[in-house]
Amino acid sequence: MGFRIGQCFYKDKEYVKAAAAFDRFAKQFHDDPLGPDSMFWAGESFRTGGNTREAFHRYNKCRWDYPSSEAAKYSRGRLALPEMLRQFESEAAALEKEK
Repeated sequence: MGFRIGQCFYKDKEYVKAAAAFDRFAKQFHDDPLGPDSMFWAGESFRTGGNTREAFHRYNKCRWDYPSSEAAKYSRGRLALPEMLRQFESEAAALEKEK
């Protein structure tokens, strides 16, 4: 049910609400067959809504938590987008400053 709610919000271009619904579903039903898809769509919702940082984290979480899923394959593809590469570089630079 929660996954479908996320889809409805996404279709209505309410990306913040969609991301929250997909996150809730992935957290509550981590082992559900839709868990990987939910994590990927949380990333898509954040990316489409302009929140690159959160999208980057969801795509990474998807590929780490569900490495053999189709959703992880799509997440890896999204991480190759220019805005995701910039986010990676930004986070790497911030980590380097902390050292």
